[in-house]
Amino acid sequence: MVTFLDNLFLGIALALPLGPVTLEILRRGLQLNFLESIKTAIGAFSAELTYFIIVYLGLASLSNYFSVKISLGILGIGFLGYLSAGNIADFINKVDYEKKKLIGSSFNTGYLVTFLNPMNFFMWAGIIGGFFAQNTSLWVSSGVLFGIFPCLFAYSFFSLGRKFLNKKILRYISLIAGLFLAYYAINFIIQLVFSIYVV
Repeated sequence: MVTFLDNLFLGIALALPLGPVTLEILRRGLQLNFLESIKTAIGAFSAELTYFIIVYLGLASLSNYFSVKISLGILGIGFLGYLSAGNIADFINKVDYEKKKLIGSSFNTGYLVTFLNPMNFFMWAGIIGGFFAQNTSLWVSSGVLFGIFPCLFAYSFFSLGRKFLNKKILRYISLIAGLFLAYYAINFIIQLVFSIYVV
């Protein structure tokens, strides 16, 4: 029998590692401000909540549809590529983050990076869906959200160290973030090609 604590620890284990969304939470916090970081985390959590509802309502079977896998994969790769290119361009153009205007809201960015992440989709449909199948209690199943929530918001607090960073370091944060996002996009391309091949 799966318990609330089992799901809580599962949520922590899945949300704690550095990934595209945690990278974006960190980047926006360090380059812009704490509030933008929090907005990104709220957007990311809203996407996790969307997946929770989908899986809890038993719609995880959508992951079996080839068209869903491909569509989500292409959208996710495209969005990560867009973010990566923007970060690298900021580095090359020596953007002044004090004056930078955001394209799109931090909330939307957090939501889309999380929702369009193909790995996140299959994690919910597969691993978490399997846990939910063992216990249909809403309270027990919600443990995973209680695990994800503090991890996402914990990354925002790194932005409080922004005052110790100069403009050159902020530019290099953009470069590093851009390269990591490119890595994730390429990784998703490989996985997408592999999934097409095995089908």
